Amino acid sequence: MENDTHFSNSFFQFRYKMNSSNFSESPEKYLNQYELEVWLGNEDGSPIELVGKGDLYNILLSAALDEDADIFEIFDCDASLLDLGNTVYDFENLDFKKSIFDYYNDDFYNPNVFFINRIELLPRFRGQGLGKRIIQDICHRFASGCGLFALKAFPLQMELGAIENPKDWDKQMKFHQLEQDNEKATYKLYSYYQNLGFHNILKNDFFFLRPPYYGVY
Repeated sequence: MENDTHFSNSFFQFRYKMNSSNFSESPEKYLNQYELEVWLGNEDGSPIELVGKGDLYNILLSAALDEDADIFEIFDCDASLLDLGNTVYDFENLDFKKSIFDYYNDDFYNPNVFFINRIELLPRFRGQGLGKRIIQDICHRFASGCGLFALKAFPLQMELGAIENPKDWDKQMKFHQLEQDNEKATYKLYSYYQNLGFHNILKNDFFFLRPPYYGVY
């Protein structure tokens, strides 16, 4: 069923809550984790409805390298981060993999990686360009603190069977209404992020964007 609701002139608020660790021996001290909430609001700025969520990380590799921290342990703090790390980073040589370097002409002024782990929107707010606005806001606010944006184009609806005791938010997401054919859903996501300017360098689920390359705008 087509979404006939239009939000092009609506007021949205993007709220970022950062969580970090200050334990000197913890690899998590090199992770800034952000919980994103997207609110539909009134013109006066007062919130009306929570319509989206996001899970984001800024991986502070610059500080970690300066302090001789174990880079693998940092990525190993979370399964999704480890998946990213194994894909993009050469743990033996403590640098990005050659294919990443070559694609961006070896031009990395900042080794920090900003990982867009998840973005979720309630059904009636999908297909109206809000996802693009969220990505634009993330890139605008965090570009100065990283040298590479990364995300994994994985259809969230494919996780449906793995969710035990779904929370109210998961029920509201109505994943069953999304494309259930994995190949079609994945192709749609690939096209979406490529149209936003992200690069499928490794020809897998991971997409990348360098801060100077603002195709997303």
